[in-house]
Amino acid sequence: MKKKLISLLLCLVLFAALFGGALYYSINANEKAVWYFSSDCEGKLNSLSHVPQSALASYDSLMIVAHPDDETIWGGSHLLNGNYVVVCITNGNNKTRRREFESVIRQTDSIGIMLTYPDKTLGKRDNWNSCKTEIEKDIASILKMNDWKTIVTHNPEGEYGHIHHQMTSELTTTAVSDQEQLDRLYYFGKYVKAKNMDSDKYKKYLTNAISGQELDRKMALTRLYGSQEKVMEHLGHMLPYENWIPASQSTSQH
Repeated sequence: MKKKLISLLLCLVLFAALFGGALYYSINANEKAVWYFSSDCEGKLNSLSHVPQSALASYDSLMIVAHPDDETIWGGSHLLNGNYVVVCITNGNNKTRRREFESVIRQTDSIGIMLTYPDKTLGKRDNWNSCKTEIEKDIASILKMNDWKTIVTHNPEGEYGHIHHQMTSELTTTAVSDQEQLDRLYYFGKYVKAKNMDSDKYKKYLTNAISGQELDRKMALTRLYGSQEKVMEHLGHMLPYENWIPASQSTSQH
């Protein structure tokens, strides 16, 4: 009930911002913007400075991911059971991916902040050389928006080696370290290839499996990503596992 009331008040703030010029709508698909989602509200903002920080007061946890779907794959159960603000670095200009991300945010009663940094450029994975500094600045700004009790992001390996995951991990770790909050930082759990799931070598990473209704709820979130069905199938063996690692205990360091 408290979250719903806050969301309603936030909508009023966003509408006021719209008429005051803080919100805008444009046909330029390549523009830099910020999308803001809550359980019953959405808005497109000029910049992070227009995110209504008062609305974040009852959300004590922050998740920073590279792509829409990462939050569900590596942390969907946490979202269903916690109070998370989820920051997605890419795909804010992709209507399909944006709507899927918004659906998960609404379903988990989270808050979503979606940026518009590039995922693919001319069909190839963008290296972020043109925007890496800006991404780090935005992450630093978001860290200052609230007194986060928990901050979680991709692990240094980028789970299965995805360069965007690796860079998101590095940039977040640097920003968290600069603000002396490493004791609050967690990484997504260790990725294990499907062929290694039965190997004794990897069993320590495959404990505390999600099951029953809890797993059913998470699987329902994955189905909200219709455009990523193949990704969900490929990574399906890891969906029952969300064994996050405190950054202080990670064997991989940036």
